[in-house]
Amino acid sequence: VTTAVEGFETLLGIRLPGEVIGEIGALTASPRNATVTACGTVDAIIIPRDGFEAFLSRHPYAARQVMATIARQLTWANRRRSDFA
Repeated sequence: VTTAVEGFETLLGIRLPGEVIGEIGALTASPRNATVTACGTVDAIIIPRDGFEAFLSRHPYAARQVMATIARQLTWANRRRSDFA
């Protein structure tokens, strides 16, 4: 997962098979700010924002898992920023 910062491609993270991508944009109704590049063949399902929100409302365990995933990503990003500070 990369984004452009001042014209330079910057690594935001590495995602593995089975991980959710785009959940933050879906939950915040924000436009995408990153690009995902696959290293091989990808099988994916696109879930519209309203369907994603409805699913999470009906499945609290899944909502907690999504929150935990976002927290792990934030922790990784904070460590990475500290490394470069």
